[in-house]
Formats: sequence, structure tokens, C-alpha cells
Amino acid sequence: MLPKINLLVCGNPRKHTQSFDALKAYLEEHNKRTEQTKSTAHHVIRVFHLNFSKAQNKLVVCPPHAEKGLHSGEGATHNDEDTPAPADVDVVLHKVHTFGDPSAVEAFSQWMEEANKQRSALSRPPIILIDPLEKVNLLTIRSTLYRLLDTDMENGVPVTFIPRTFQWARDAGDMTPVGERSSVPSKTDVDGGWWIAKPEEGTGPAYTHHLTMWRGKSLAMPPAVVADLPKEENKFIVQEFLANALPVVVKVYCIGDRIFVKVKPTTKLVKLLIDEKKEDTPVKMDSQDGALFQKEGQVAPSSCWNKFFSKDSIAYENVLQIAHNISNKTELQLHLYGFDILLLPLELARDVHHYNVNTSHGIAAKAGSKVIKPDPQTSSEANSSLRLYTASDMFDLETETPTTLLNQSIPVTIDVNYSPATRGWIPPTRICLFD
Repeated sequence: MLPKINLLVCGNPRKHTQSFDALKAYLEEHNKRTEQTKSTAHHVIRVFHLNFSKAQNKLVVCPPHAEKGLHSGEGATHNDEDTPAPADVDVVLHKVHTFGDPSAVEAFSQWMEEANKQRSALSRPPIILIDPLEKVNLLTIRSTLYRLLDTDMENGVPVTFIPRTFQWARDAGDMTPVGERSSVPSKTDVDGGWWIAKPEEGTGPAYTHHLTMWRGKSLAMPPAVVADLPKEENKFIVQEFLANALPVVVKVYCIGDRIFVKVKPTTKLVKLLIDEKKEDTPVKMDSQDGALFQKEGQVAPSSCWNKFFSKDSIAYENVLQIAHNISNKTELQLHLYGFDILLLPLELARDVHHYNVNTSHGIAAKAGSKVIKPDPQTSSEANSSLRLYTASDMFDLETETPTTLLNQSIPVTIDVNYSPATRGWIPPTRICLFD
């Protein structure tokens, strides 16, 4: 008989659509191949749902053909004879915070505790949990996350650059700097710049993804912006929005010590900001609206980006270093997470946003390499008002060679999240997950 692994996936219906459905489809094919070859070198991985029953306020193990995420029927700790008892569960892959209900997180914790007690009684090791709640909880509150990111490592180098970040509450009114560098003045404080407000809660109900941007000259919340913020939240994170970054977001998917990089265009979003001429006027965005980041908006060919972030490239190595910096933080140490990077032209990073670029280097520059100053025209354009960079700003399109502007652009991390969506990612991410 072939060895089996019982895997539970836990998250709201949308998480199933974004990630778990693709994983289940991949594992079905994996199991077919394993059963055909009769190879005991591979396990048959059986997938089940760990659904949340609001009525019973508990988690229920359900078969893979059952409803996704939420359990509406009656049931004990497992739903029928075809599902494993808690003591027989080997691995749990979760994003329990997507239920947007603290009682779901509490029920999940209780279920895990009881299941591990049953396994211990049978002299079995604890369930492999990806990732532990005490780790992922640090990513669900944005102020906690940015405070962790905006610190130095033992060698004095920042974990990663982040935008200047502040916390604001409706009942307080003042902006409180978050992290070590947010109190450092920026040129945008005088000349004006773009800002973005994010709910303090980073994962859960739909409103946690509703972001508001505006252009203003002071660290204050304009009345029109306050009126536009999600009513469900009292506390918000306010950040400098790096609207003059290159028109892409670099999305990094991390599985253990391996990374996968995807570049998505932000041209539609930048055009929205360019079209807004008035100061202190809110521009709303749903960060999960895929239409804003469709590949049709890519200003440079995908082949250029694929080559730029290929596994043997300097850019890939530098992104991998950022991933190691984040995952090696004592408080985090995640196994399955993702983060988003913006690429800020060197001149802007140094002269406008006042990043200490001496402690870092460009996305495609070797550590300790000499900074080559861009030509005066490029430098002037980089510091001008909001504009949309073209493909030729970033690549020589004939040779697909990156320009100095791109090579020396400074990576700035704008978000980190656990168990990000896998839909649309290349199959090796799924293969690595179950190695």
C-alpha cells in the first residue's frame, strides 16, 4: 500500500478559489501518477477541507467535494466516514484570518490543540502547521508588520526599505511614526506628494483591502479622505505612496528558502493618479482588484522582465536576499509567505524620499558596486512631477538589456502577507510546496 498524507486546507471561499483549488488539481494529478507507478518513494496526498461552522463556532473536517470554507450543516470534529479524524491529520495549510472573524481564529487554535493531544496519545508527532498562528498574527496587523520591517539587522543594514509609515486613529487625530525611519523628514513634506491609507487590519473582511490615496502637502488627513475611509475600521496606516516608482509591482512568492518572482504592471493605477489633478481628493483602490494589474498594461515585454529576474541574475539574488532578511527575523521565520516590491529610481530614493542608499544598492547592482550617476536629462525627469515611465526607460528593447535607471532603482517593500494566492503562478510553486 502506498504511503498517504492527510492534508487539510483552511480558509474562506475566496481563498479556495485563489489558491486551494489549484493545489487540489495539481495533487490529483500527482496522486494519479504515483498510483500508476506504484512508487513508494512518493506519498499519495489526500486533501480535505477544514471548514468553519459559524453556527457551532467550531472547525469541521469535510471531504474535498464539500462546500468551500464555510460549513452550514451539522457535524462533529469530522464530517463523515470518508474524512480523517483529527488524530489522522498530518498537515494543515491555512489562511484562517480570511474568515474575518476572531472566533474562527480561536476555534482553529482550539481544534489544533485538541488534534495534537489526540496525536500525542498515539505517540504521533504534532501536525505540521503552515504557518503557526503566533507567526502569522504578526502580519495581520499592519503597524506590527511595518515596525518589524523598519529595523536594522546585526550588521546595521535595514531588513528592507519601506515607505515612511505612520499610524492614525479617528479618535486621536495625530500621526504617530511607525518604525525607526518614518520620523525622518522627506522632500514631499514641503513639495507635496502622494499618500495612501490602509486599514490597520491587513487580512480578513473585504474592507481590509480597500485603500485610499490622495495628493497633499502635509502629514494630515484631509476631511474628504477621512469621509472615504472604511467605516468598519478606527485605526489606519498612512504611508508615502511611491507614485513615481517604475510602473510595476514585483510580487515575490516564498516557499521555505525558495522564491518565485512575477512582475505585474501598475500603469492603470498610475494613470488614475495622473488624472486626479486636485489635492486632498481621495482616489479609491481595491488591492485585490486584478483588473488594475492585468498584463495588458505591461509597458515592457514580459521577456525582458523574465530575463531580468532569471535565477542566474543579480536582480534575483538581491530579491532572494530581501526574502532571507524578512524570513530570518526572529519574530517571523515563515515558511509560506509573499511580499511586494516597488522599484524607486535612485535619484528619487536619495534626494526626494531621503533613503540612505549607502546601506543598500540597486535592484540589479552587486553589493559594494559603484553608483553610476544617471545622465542629467534622466535625473531631471526622475525628479519631475508624476509621469509614466516607458519601456525604453527600463530596457534597450533590441537587446533586452536593462538601463542604468532600472539597474540602480532601489527596491522598497510595500507589503508582506502569509499564504498568498497561488492562482496564476507557475506550477513549480505547487511542486515546491509539497516537496
